[in-house]
Amino acid sequence: MARLFLGSSLKKLADRAPLLRQFLWAIEALLVAVPLGITRLLPPGAASRAGRRVFRLIGPYLDKTRKFRRNLSLAFPDRSPAEIEALIRDNWGNV
Repeated sequence: MARLFLGSSLKKLADRAPLLRQFLWAIEALLVAVPLGITRLLPPGAASRAGRRVFRLIGPYLDKTRKFRRNLSLAFPDRSPAEIEALIRDNWGNV
């Protein structure tokens, strides 16, 4: 997960520095555990809506979005770039 946010160069450094690697693992664990802990406190509908909002916000910034954009542009050549971006956001909301 650290590569998603911090890049592969930091991963290479972490592979050589065990303390840095353990620190990054702890950060990753917090990035997963805190949101999961919060959603466990919410009713299922509210947790689902919160997850949808979060992924609609962060999804467009992930690498996979380039593939979505390319595939949607090929599948829907008549759609405008704005419509493609709206489809991408909606897709991330359904993850």
